[in-house]
Amino acid sequence: MTYMNERVYKVFGIVTNMLKMEASELVLLHHKRCGKSEEIHRILKDDLAGGHVVSKKFGANAAYWNIAVLASSLHNILKNYFLPTTCRKSRPKTLRFLCRQ
Repeated sequence: MTYMNERVYKVFGIVTNMLKMEASELVLLHHKRCGKSEEIHRILKDDLAGGHVVSKKFGANAAYWNIAVLASSLHNILKNYFLPTTCRKSRPKTLRFLCRQ
């Protein structure tokens, strides 16, 4: 945040590789998907234990993170293809309570 003349201004930046898109379309796309990456990151860290450091070695921790990402992708594929529509937007921890039979 920037303080100027006793007013607070929030300054944002968008970094992209979509060079053929107009700036106004890019801003609308950014606002449309706002918060999705943070939500997925929280699911990876909290629900799939990706926030834990398992070793002192960077490579082992990177492998553990990649396994968590793979588990998340597999979970989303299985959720979207094999569950009823009422359960498709649920997080991994709440899925067990929503879809009991």
